[in-house]
Amino acid sequence: ATVTDAAPLNAKIRLANATETPLSLLLAGDPLTGGTNILFGTSTACSSVNAATPGLTVIPVGSTTPLAGFAPVLEVGKSYTVVAYPNGTVAQFATLSNAFTPATGEAGLRVFNATTGATGYDVYVTAAGAPLGTPTVPNALSGVGSAIVSVPAGSSQIRVTAAGNTTVLVDLAAQTLTAGKTATLIIAPPATGQTAPRAFLVGGC
Repeated sequence: ATVTDAAPLNAKIRLANATETPLSLLLAGDPLTGGTNILFGTSTACSSVNAATPGLTVIPVGSTTPLAGFAPVLEVGKSYTVVAYPNGTVAQFATLSNAFTPATGEAGLRVFNATTGATGYDVYVTAAGAPLGTPTVPNALSGVGSAIVSVPAGSSQIRVTAAGNTTVLVDLAAQTLTAGKTATLIIAPPATGQTAPRAFLVGGC
């Protein structure tokens, strides 16, 4: 028998949940490692799947019916962050490639605005307690992944404001960004009864 290494045919994928519904990520009907009961603000582990025929589905916890609209297009050898985010009462999905080479000793950062609102957001990555200065990622619009930019590796403070405004809406202190890796900052809708957006950071594969 001939043993074939599947790795050259694979891509890596991670699912991040920006909806209020707990989700599970399945491969051929079976949960992937770390892919069960993914709550808001969390993500699965990175999984290696066949790029051409990944065989992936996403289901709400407690259901056996796959969610419509989840059909990521993958390329061999690349890694992806897939964001589940709300569209009214249903979930929609954005597949974001992590292909980026940060400057030497730095990390990559992309912003995805999952709020589905009309407001754009400015994102600032600074040393702890530093002035905001110029936005690291300006005017991140709903449903769109920003360009990936190089940012300092290590511990940083990440703050979010409405575009063109300096009032901080989200303040994420002591976020660790890994040199040579790309992370995605997801800006999510407010919690029920609140008005300020939420945000969380997802590491790349």
